[in-house]
Amino acid sequence: FSGPARVRGAAGTGKTVVVLHRAAALAKRYHDEGGRILVTTYIKSLPPVFSELHRRLPDADPTRIDFINVDKLANRICTESGHRPVLDIKAVDKAFASSWKRLVVGGSPIERAGLTKGYVQDEIRFVIKGRGITELDHYLNLKRTGRRTQFGEHTRRQVWELKEAWDAGIAAAGVEDFHDVVIRARDIARARTSPTYRAALIDESQDLTLVALQLIRALVNGPDGDRPDALFIAGDGAQRIYAGGFTLRQAGVEVRGRTSVLKVNYRNTDA
Repeated sequence: FSGPARVRGAAGTGKTVVVLHRAAALAKRYHDEGGRILVTTYIKSLPPVFSELHRRLPDADPTRIDFINVDKLANRICTESGHRPVLDIKAVDKAFASSWKRLVVGGSPIERAGLTKGYVQDEIRFVIKGRGITELDHYLNLKRTGRRTQFGEHTRRQVWELKEAWDAGIAAAGVEDFHDVVIRARDIARARTSPTYRAALIDESQDLTLVALQLIRALVNGPDGDRPDALFIAGDGAQRIYAGGFTLRQAGVEVRGRTSVLKVNYRNTDA
């Protein structure tokens, strides 16, 4: 492929099989270049499964391929750069609960909207941090594609205030959230002068945030833009909107003419 490519289909159509065979083919195709191949996903339990399945392929070369989920990949990149993240989910959630209790009181915009803690926490993690938004004005004007609840200006302003209070609480506890680590890893990858991987293949891509996708692109592309065969995306055939409410086109990933649709469901006994 001359640029990013995608395969999509419903569950059971063989997307993961395609990813594993393509990873093996790319490792062989670019063997003389010496670059490694990355197979990644958002779900942390899948990479060991991918690795074991890949070993069964007759042309597999497991020494050339890294199977690792996005959060662990981001952690490794930060650690290699000299910054070892301190991750503590309980401390992060405690900081959010404390900020919520202090700010979301009777009559406040979030309270009037009837929003739950979980929904607002996801808004901060997947929409604001997941899309790399650093300015309030950007968030106020953001089209939140795919989010089921519309936010007016007052609600957005309070969500941003909650986000800043949460960040302060996390910093005071001396810990970090996974989404902050992914942002830092993306910036580290973007600052590198040459690609880290020859190619990256993403399974269950619909679960990725925009920043996570930017991280993976930065690991396979140099300053001259998208390289041939560098990025391969596999995901749900019915889902066009990614975590945090963005589309591939909004992310700058153009796959027109390089998309394949899998239609046969191999989990169906009739197939």
